Amino acid sequence: MAATVAALALCVAAVGAPGSLARATKPKIVKVCDDYYTPTTVRIRKGLRVKWKWGTACGTDTHDVTLLKGPTGVKKRAFRSQTARSPFSFTKRFKKPGTYEFYCTRHPTVMQMTVRVRRPS
Repeated sequence: MAATVAALALCVAAVGAPGSLARATKPKIVKVCDDYYTPTTVRIRKGLRVKWKWGTACGTDTHDVTLLKGPTGVKKRAFRSQTARSPFSFTKRFKKPGTYEFYCTRHPTVMQMTVRVRRPS
């Protein structure tokens, strides 16, 4: 019995406190290239992250990630990267469920994507 309790305590310590799983999970990766994001739709659970990576083999043009539309109460300026060339990356944690629509201000008609955030099940 004591050995079982000790083993369980070690497992809990290894996993961490509730909520640490979201911090420990690797972000979903979105590739930023000339002139597109891929994938164009990402689905994640609330509390997880998305990382946009400017690819070194994707040309030398500058791009950004800008929130066009998000859930009520989400501040657009909190979801805006700087305009940059590769190599560069931009990571955001999504704390509010809903649909987030992004675009590149340098290429607004061709560089668009969506992040769908759902509540944990």
